[in-house]
Amino acid sequence: MRFLLSIIVLSFCLGQVTWAQQVNSIDGKFQLRNFKLQKNVFDDNHSTRGILLSFETNYRAENKLISKESSLIIHKKGDTLYQSNNLLWIQRAGQWQMTQIFIPYREINLEAGQHSGIELLYLIPSIGELRHKITFEQFTRLAIELEVQQGEIKERLKSWDPSINITSWLPDPYWTIRTGEQATIPIVQTIDTLNSFFVKSEKVRFYILKGETVIWDFWDEDGEEDELLGQYIFDQANGDFKKTYFGQMFGDVKNLDFEISQKILAQQPISLYVNETSHKGKKGVHIDIEYDLARAYSSEKIKPNFIFLDENKNPLTVDLNIFKKMEGAVDLNVFTQLDSTGGDMRYFIPFYFWDSAIRYIQVEFETEKAQKAIGAPRFLVNPIEFDKVVVYSGLDIQQYTKVEGATGVYFRMYYRVREIHQYSKLEIKFLNENEEIATSRIYQIPHSKKTTDIFALDQNHITISAPREQDTLEFFIPYPELKENKFSVEMNMVPDGTVPILREGIIELAGRANLSDAKLELEKETNQFLAGDYGHNYAIGFTLPRFYQNRSKLEIEVKLNGKDFKNYKLISSVYQAENQRMTSGKGELNLLIPLRYMQRNLRVEVEAVILHDEGNILSNKLELNWTVKDETINNRKVSFSVRQLKFDKVWEEAVDTSTGNTPWDYVLMVGSDEVLKLPMKYNFKGQVLKAAYAKELFLHREDLILVYLQHRDRPKLQQLLWEGDLGKLSQNKLSIQAQDMTPVKRISIKSKILN
Repeated sequence: MRFLLSIIVLSFCLGQVTWAQQVNSIDGKFQLRNFKLQKNVFDDNHSTRGILLSFETNYRAENKLISKESSLIIHKKGDTLYQSNNLLWIQRAGQWQMTQIFIPYREINLEAGQHSGIELLYLIPSIGELRHKITFEQFTRLAIELEVQQGEIKERLKSWDPSINITSWLPDPYWTIRTGEQATIPIVQTIDTLNSFFVKSEKVRFYILKGETVIWDFWDEDGEEDELLGQYIFDQANGDFKKTYFGQMFGDVKNLDFEISQKILAQQPISLYVNETSHKGKKGVHIDIEYDLARAYSSEKIKPNFIFLDENKNPLTVDLNIFKKMEGAVDLNVFTQLDSTGGDMRYFIPFYFWDSAIRYIQVEFETEKAQKAIGAPRFLVNPIEFDKVVVYSGLDIQQYTKVEGATGVYFRMYYRVREIHQYSKLEIKFLNENEEIATSRIYQIPHSKKTTDIFALDQNHITISAPREQDTLEFFIPYPELKENKFSVEMNMVPDGTVPILREGIIELAGRANLSDAKLELEKETNQFLAGDYGHNYAIGFTLPRFYQNRSKLEIEVKLNGKDFKNYKLISSVYQAENQRMTSGKGELNLLIPLRYMQRNLRVEVEAVILHDEGNILSNKLELNWTVKDETINNRKVSFSVRQLKFDKVWEEAVDTSTGNTPWDYVLMVGSDEVLKLPMKYNFKGQVLKAAYAKELFLHREDLILVYLQHRDRPKLQQLLWEGDLGKLSQNKLSIQAQDMTPVKRISIKSKILN
């Protein structure tokens, strides 16, 4: 493969910056527009970072196609920093065309750091030119010298025509240097050594950026496509070194002797600048660091630290979280691997965090091994002062306040602040003595004072995304939402960090007795059929303030002759039985105790109460009792057994061969209880098997009986075989027969009344 040595046209999708520039048309026919310059662009073809220029040109001429060699020069104060003269400019006359040029940082002769006052010149001889002032941050460059003393290419066994000169079969070796496997444009490319097994000795000098890997490729120029003979990748160090290698062997390369040396280029000195400024409409202080660390720091993770002193050189504590990172900055509270040992870092401190007592500022770079590089202190001749952020703030509290029937604590907070940034947030927290959140939920009372507009701002604290500079806020916390009787209040403005607006010490509430904001009462009591069950039903009415809806549950305890009973049924459209949530502010609950579980003269006792999620009692305790009378009992012991079963043949392929089970379950339900559920066998034969599907149970004469088949993988797919009560079953001569009801061809179920 033959590499191109010229800079080529590239395409990127990165952030773009445009500056004013001077365009000169030498003969009046040349036009240039849409000039853009992108910095710190990574180019795959060069496998390095650099500057990307892009612009559009037009040329009014008689010739349809114009071709010119153009050049690009970067210079400062008369010194040429970079030059390329082999750029081909091809223009179709009368049409706007895009040109893109990539300039590798490693080819720009500047030390690491921020540079300004640099001019870029793009020249198309006799046609036009572009001049542009640029400012950019140079990467740390490494200068490398590579001297090859000798090397050989391994001989291969080949067949050839004896009439052809043997030398025509020998390799034509050359080598290249690049910095990435995908690179198509090398840094160095030597000239072929024709028809030779030997690599000629030569010395080259080139530059790379710190952190880039040097890849040394050896090629054979023979054939239609260059053949890779071997590749050597240097274990690259980031500092100065010099090494000699003898007899290296890899791929088809052997006996390679060479010497390589590397030197890190000089960097700028360390400086510290402190300026009162404004950033995005916000007052504050810029702290700029220009640093040049020793090369020993290149392999270390580094954490910058700031030291602040007052005029007597007493240390001042400044929260690191208030520093806003800007150009080149890294986190101040973690160790970070820097891209280079020199460069710029800029931090911004908003005015509401600045301490006017600061007179001395010093920066130090600390390594994980506790080594420190300390810069010279910067003394502020005149202290930087800003107006106080908080003009005033306060808090009023009213306990045992009633809002919409709920008892709680009313809070009124007021404040005025100065020049808080428009994207700030206001945070209000209620904390216990361990600085933990002391509330479950907080409700805000809006400025309209309409309680119907009361809403929860957050689960347990308040965040207002667009606060005013001056405001009065009202909040209500129902007592059950308070986890503790003692808490403190914090109100903070959070633009970039935490600005304290209000700090109220420990507030102690009076003792909270059990509340009765919610109510339970018995509306009626009767024997009735409900949701498939026949039993003794308590219709219980309730009221519940909306603060507790979906945050409370009904706790019920039922005892039969003093023993716990769990088979009661709780039915209501405003109650979620699966998670025991009360979802409405008013409604009715039906507590049904199925009579099939009852015996004569049995004493039934019921206790019910509404509890908050935090465990607080919200309502009165409702107590009910009932003694079962003889005339209410009409229970029977009944057996059900499957005598015959034949599936449709279509289900034969779906049978599990290891178990003989079909995908269908046999289900027997009495009322809302599933009393039997078994997988159905395809071959339903044998007394032992049939006995497994027999079931004896107690049921009331009025209870609903359901017999159906349910698909195991698709539970909603069901086939009802029979439904009715014991009376209907008796009329059917205690027999259930079904034919041609998918998935069964025929099924027969026999029943017997056992008492």
